[in-house]
Amino acid sequence: MENILQYLRRLHDLKGTYTPSDLIQIYFNDNSTRSRLLEILVQLRDSQQVNYTAYTDGSLQHLGSNDITMTYGFILVDDASNEIRFKSSISRWPSSTRAEIMAVVTALLVLPRNSHITIHTDSQATIDGFYSHITTIVNFFPRLYFTWNSNNFLWLLLYNIVNNNNISVNFVKVKGHSGDYYNEQIDDFIRVDDSIDQLSFTHNNLSLIKYNISWKAILIEENLRRFIRKINYLTNTESFINLNRNGKYCRLPVDWQLTFMLIQGCDRTYVTSYKQSVMKHKKIRYIIEELPTVEKMKTINNVIFKDWKCALCETDDETFDHNQNNFRKVIFEFRSFLLAESEKIWTYRCMMQHEKERINGISSQDKNNRIVNNSYIDIHRKIDNSNQFCLEALESRVNLGSNVLSYYGTDLLPN
Repeated sequence: MENILQYLRRLHDLKGTYTPSDLIQIYFNDNSTRSRLLEILVQLRDSQQVNYTAYTDGSLQHLGSNDITMTYGFILVDDASNEIRFKSSISRWPSSTRAEIMAVVTALLVLPRNSHITIHTDSQATIDGFYSHITTIVNFFPRLYFTWNSNNFLWLLLYNIVNNNNISVNFVKVKGHSGDYYNEQIDDFIRVDDSIDQLSFTHNNLSLIKYNISWKAILIEENLRRFIRKINYLTNTESFINLNRNGKYCRLPVDWQLTFMLIQGCDRTYVTSYKQSVMKHKKIRYIIEELPTVEKMKTINNVIFKDWKCALCETDDETFDHNQNNFRKVIFEFRSFLLAESEKIWTYRCMMQHEKERINGISSQDKNNRIVNNSYIDIHRKIDNSNQFCLEALESRVNLGSNVLSYYGTDLLPN
């Protein structure tokens, strides 16, 4: 109970603790971009305006490459229709929503206390996140911070700004590229590369938490438990891949996600058993070519197995590839056996069907006398002549470069 009272006192004392310029200097390291924010703050404070309109936008480009960029910015318009523009960039935990949130953060940072602002943005995720994180923060406790899905630090930073400066925020959703003048302006503005300095956080002085959790000096900005699970999963994955027996597979284009799915199989329970372990052990030995073939046994005991051949054919050396060919032969023979047995069953069925028709006095002429014109059992198999394909797939490939088979709802061949 005492800890809750201390938290509530700290929450009550937060409002008005810092001036707006203090917040900028507390949360960001000194560079030219931070100086630009301070200049805008002084300019707005001297104008003595109260109501503002802002257009914010964020952009994520080249995701997954070394050239990845996350830029953001805002255009601030006051009652006198004066425009103020700002843009910068952010790194790590890349997502378009992260850039959009940072645009809102910087727009609110430069406002004087007791301001009212209407923010126009094309990011519905930012709007929903603001109302779910900021407006319900009355029930916030430090443990909640580490359960948020993403951008934990930015959401808590936004709360500090809104609460400390007593800013009233209203959002307006703008449809992207719909012709809105200022929305198009901010979109073009942040995409121009001016090599501006990046705002870098100090990650300090967040009023509601006393500590931050980092990994390799990187602040963790997603659900903490989920991040720990990722570390554990990747650690185990790397331990498996880095085994000496897997050395050659590190140099091959292996789909490891699909590989582990095959090893796991259909079992998705968290309870292990001896049977499951044995099955996975056999799968791994097969995948990494460690079956106890005769050739492999020769490397262990050449005295016993020196002149041994494949136990099935007694002519060839039993290597892993030789066993693969044997498996294919067995599968082919088994398939032929199934087809032969299926034919026997169908022949017997036809004989019984004819006998049943004879007993009921049904002739071939009676069966060919159609009463129903539509003979399709599955109506979806019947082709609608008014909607037949006429090489549209080839036209789509020529014009758009799309996969031919994907046009028909499948994707079996590469482009």
